[in-house]
Amino acid sequence: MNLSFYKRIAAVSAFLLVSFALTGCTFDLNSIGIKKVPQDLQETATFSPDINKKLEMAMTEGMLLNKTPGALVGIWSPKGNWVHAQGYADLKTGRLANVNDLFRIASLTKTFTANAVLILADQGKLNLDDKLSKYVAGIKNGDKITIRQVLNMTAGIYDFTYDDQFSKDFYDNPTMAFTSDDLLKVLNRHKPDFVPGKQYKYSNTNYWLLGMVIEKVTGQKADDYITENVIKPSGLKNTIFPKDATVPEKAMRGYTIKNWRLQDISEVNPAIPWTAGIMISDLQDLKTWVKSNAEGKLLSPQMQAEHIKWVSDQEHPGKIGYGAGLMNIQGFIGHAGQIFGYVTFIGYMPEKDMTMVLAVNNGEAEQGNPNTMLTLIYKALAEANLLDK
Repeated sequence: MNLSFYKRIAAVSAFLLVSFALTGCTFDLNSIGIKKVPQDLQETATFSPDINKKLEMAMTEGMLLNKTPGALVGIWSPKGNWVHAQGYADLKTGRLANVNDLFRIASLTKTFTANAVLILADQGKLNLDDKLSKYVAGIKNGDKITIRQVLNMTAGIYDFTYDDQFSKDFYDNPTMAFTSDDLLKVLNRHKPDFVPGKQYKYSNTNYWLLGMVIEKVTGQKADDYITENVIKPSGLKNTIFPKDATVPEKAMRGYTIKNWRLQDISEVNPAIPWTAGIMISDLQDLKTWVKSNAEGKLLSPQMQAEHIKWVSDQEHPGKIGYGAGLMNIQGFIGHAGQIFGYVTFIGYMPEKDMTMVLAVNNGEAEQGNPNTMLTLIYKALAEANLLDK
């Protein structure tokens, strides 16, 4: 399956999607190259047929634009639910996507890491005003950067995933060895992005370093601490820190574009994304987690106030705010994620008591926007008057 295939069906689907929207007709997904998943692999949709159709069309268009083999979307609200799987979980075997599939959650991992740090602050084992250098040596400006600034992306620490050599090595071999020494070597090749506290810039390095902070404070492996103090108390049954490069048998495989073809890139050394992006979960667990996390169920009122103290994203003023491992995206409180092979999103809108979880198994989007499907679904919900104030 290659890009030319998708370009052909994208041209056809653009016409068909508009035509179906204008005429109100139903459509056959197979005719435009998307595999329709049987009803027994879906959950019952309880919105009106018209809303269900709009959501399915948005999901289909998003799959075509992002060239993704499979997708999972869950929407739950007092006005109805829509939990849907579409396409393939595994191109090699032809296994269809299933609403119960596991998947890598990418940067949604940061929401769990942030909770672990805030719990330690609640317990008095660290202070958010502590300097990073107290726990991690060798970071430029580490004696000026606070733990709070690491959490809310105002630390100015270079994002190691943007380093050209690292990116090439990881792209060529996602299971390559990687340690804290390797991270520091990358960081030492670059200057800090800005003076700590002076602006906002998203950096995966921040949450890798917070994993080191957790281990320094607790004397435990970060994944063990997060499992015992965040995952289990939240009642999550299918959320894990993987111990090796593989994904479970019941997981969606992840794909990326190499040599103009979609290639399986599911296997990743967990030490590379680590506490910034390696966890695995499913729709139902993330449905539970996103609301609990948004409401700060594991935190004291004081720490929850830190959790949702929004810093403005200058690239999206008024649309996106970042707290302590938490995003506010146009009223949805949660996080977005992207890793080789997967794009994810979780969001809870308190005003509407609405929860949304999304996962697709292609981590590269030719359109330059990994959240194309999310944008389309948000638009469909708005057009259905489900997001009205």
